[in-house]
Amino acid sequence: QEIVANLLQKLDFDVYLSGLVEYYRRSRDTMVSALREHLGDEVVFQVPHGGFFIWLAFPESVDTGDFVEDAARRGVSFIAGKTFFVQPESGRYARLSYSYCNEGQIKDGVALLAKAYRDYKLEKGVGE
Repeated sequence: QEIVANLLQKLDFDVYLSGLVEYYRRSRDTMVSALREHLGDEVVFQVPHGGFFIWLAFPESVDTGDFVEDAARRGVSFIAGKTFFVQPESGRYARLSYSYCNEGQIKDGVALLAKAYRDYKLEKGVGE
């Protein structure tokens, strides 16, 4: 407790916090730009005003659980949205995190996700 108390006395928390907010804002904006570039109108999402995630909605015929493993093999991970529902009615959602990776990794990850999605569409004939 004494160590934490000393740290908090010496740390300008407002400066530290504003730096974190700016870092996560840049990460979010990088992901939003990459999503627009690589997936465009194929997905729908809202730009979050806080938090660490972007929720994507793919077309109704898509089940993101069907290409989550392919995306992982390519080096990008996301969580299929139906995992978050008690009674999943649709598997078209995906949750992406922008809080862990740097901007280059975010750009590369979204490009890889888009490739996995397009290969899934070709294989399953969905999303049109």
